[in-house]
Amino acid sequence: MVLKLAIEKGSGAILDALLASRWSARDDGWWCVPAGEDVSEWRLLEGTSRTKLDALFCEKMNAGETFGIRLWWEGNDVGGELLVSPSGELVFSPTMDRVTLDSRMTDVSWYLSRLLPLFTRPGDVQLDSWSWSETA
Repeated sequence: MVLKLAIEKGSGAILDALLASRWSARDDGWWCVPAGEDVSEWRLLEGTSRTKLDALFCEKMNAGETFGIRLWWEGNDVGGELLVSPSGELVFSPTMDRVTLDSRMTDVSWYLSRLLPLFTRPGDVQLDSWSWSETA
């Protein structure tokens, strides 16, 4: 899923909107893409404190790099990888315990209902457009 967002108060508002919802890290910490690395290099940022996460997010955005984080839906193993570009484009890939309608087709409505409302309420981040594509 690709979301194009209009950001009024800095790209950190994207992370704020997501983490104020029921999306979260695992107990062992945040799985992120380190500064200076491409999106294939996932590493554990230990601890669930927002301080380190926010610092890494700012470092990536200031360097013009894509920020990556793995998030899980509260109370289960459903999750995905989220990439945030400095331009405000957000890419979500449902990679962990993907919710499906059958064994192959992703339940798109499940993900849309948990992501789109975060960016359609009045606030610092507004949804400009979204798209979903899936390959067999």
